[in-house]
Amino acid sequence: VNSQKPKENQEMAWKFISYMLSHAEEYLEKVAIIIPTNELLESETFKNYPYSDVFISDLEKSTVVYFSESSAKIQSLIKEAVESVMLSGTSSQNALNTLRRKVQEVLDDQY
Repeated sequence: VNSQKPKENQEMAWKFISYMLSHAEEYLEKVAIIIPTNELLESETFKNYPYSDVFISDLEKSTVVYFSESSAKIQSLIKEAVESVMLSGTSSQNALNTLRRKVQEVLDDQY
């Protein structure tokens, strides 16, 4: 929920999220979509679902990936930094310093 939006928008967004998360078992049964809430993951429905153990195993090894309105730009800057080292002979330290500066500029513009 975007904290930059008015309180009314935030409250409605949380209500919508709550509504969507409250049907996890139904989504699994009817359309095979896994909404990984604790309630679903601990349910018998999920435990009896084919390959649920594979999902849990992958979930335990996973990491959170954060996205924002600047994610695409930051991803592009990372690509640019890697390519500058691999293709242009830029030192990794210089590429990292440039990447940090450019990412900070993007974040400063965003907030």
